[in-house]
Amino acid sequence: MISENEYRILSQLTYINYEKDYNGKITDDYLGLTLNELKIDEVMYNQSENTYLHWQPEIDKIKNDWKIIEYENNNYSDGFVGVAFQNVNTDEIVVGF
Repeated sequence: MISENEYRILSQLTYINYEKDYNGKITDDYLGLTLNELKIDEVMYNQSENTYLHWQPEIDKIKNDWKIIEYENNNYSDGFVGVAFQNVNTDEIVVGF
């Protein structure tokens, strides 16, 4: 079962602009990759150094355990952003929005 801190981190990671900062790749390029493979440390640090530094110890604990399985960013049209994360060990799915 997901811990409260894991959920907090995944919720924070929902609002990262992956399309902008993950090497300019489109959405499908990062589906199925773990947070570590997505270089989530660099992406989060580049977008919000203070937020990253606050959550860094917790991110380090989970970045190999979760991957993104779906992503939708309609922030510019209707304000909705959602990410479905899956735990690679338990198959548990969590949706952040």
